[in-house]
Parts: sequence; structure tokens; C-alpha cells
Amino acid sequence: MKRLVYLLIFYSLYSNAQYESAEKIHYMRIEGGFQKYYLRTLDVDPTMNWLGYELNKEQDAWFANFIWGWDFEEKTLLGLGAGYLNYEGINGVQVFSDINFFISNTRVNPYLGLRGGYSHIWNQYTNGSGSFTGTFFVGIQYSFGTYSSLRLYLQSGLKYTHQALFFPLSLGFQF
Repeated sequence: MKRLVYLLIFYSLYSNAQYESAEKIHYMRIEGGFQKYYLRTLDVDPTMNWLGYELNKEQDAWFANFIWGWDFEEKTLLGLGAGYLNYEGINGVQVFSDINFFISNTRVNPYLGLRGGYSHIWNQYTNGSGSFTGTFFVGIQYSFGTYSSLRLYLQSGLKYTHQALFFPLSLGFQF
């Protein structure tokens, strides 16, 4: 009986702490979008074993990302993300850190963001190619209500990955 009481108390405290933290601190984002190829940042003088640029046909890409993170006083979001990439038939994955700075705390909220991480694509090279990925973006977020944690956002910016610059445009939901 004593164990049951302790178990009920622990469960009550744990579930209350989970509810409080999920409501006030943690968030999840699901986004999808398109990144338009802009320019190659590297010119190579080919050698005998060179197989071409990592993205050799200046491909545009579709992507889907999932981001989990922490909300600090609704002014700063800090998260970790993972995503799938498709550069016109070349598949890839990425992992990254994500930070967003909100300018105001209103229903329609502009923000600035940075992402940095690693991207890997399976291209013409054996085992594919890996690269640093970095993105600077601006966005606007719409909150569906004072008591709702659901938000819709649109963002765009400049992305560097796989020896090239892109203009990404993404649309997503935050929970």
C-alpha cells in the first residue's frame, strides 16, 4: 500500500512537471520547402580522379525538416533538427542546430534565424559527399491564439551547402 501511495505521488508530480514543461518550454517544428540554386562557390581545376562537383547539374531541392527545441521567454528558440533532402534525384539527409530571435511578442511575429550543421548526399562519389551547411533566414510567424501553442511560419534566406549557395523558402508549423 505504501508503494502504491509513493507511486501515485511520483506519477502525479511527474505528469504535472511534463505538462508544465511541454506547455512552457519545449516546442516541435515540422517544415517543408524548396531551395533554389543560386551559384557555385568553388571552381575546380579538374584532375584525373575528379568526378565532378558535388551537385554537378546545379540542382534545386525539396526538403522536409523536423526540429525539437526549447523556447526561452517566447523571444528565443533554440533547437536541434534533422531533415530529408532531394536535389532532383540525389537524396540526402541533414542534421543541424537552429536558433531564432523574435523581434516582438505579438500575434504576427517577425524573426531572424541561423542554422548550422552537417549535410550528406548520395551523389556520384562512392559513399556520397558530406558538407557543412549554414543558413541565415528571416521569417514571420503567426500565432493562432493566446492560449494556443500552434503557430504557422514562413521563412526565407540564404543557405550554403555542398559548394553552392541556395535561396530556401519554407513553410511550417510549430507546436
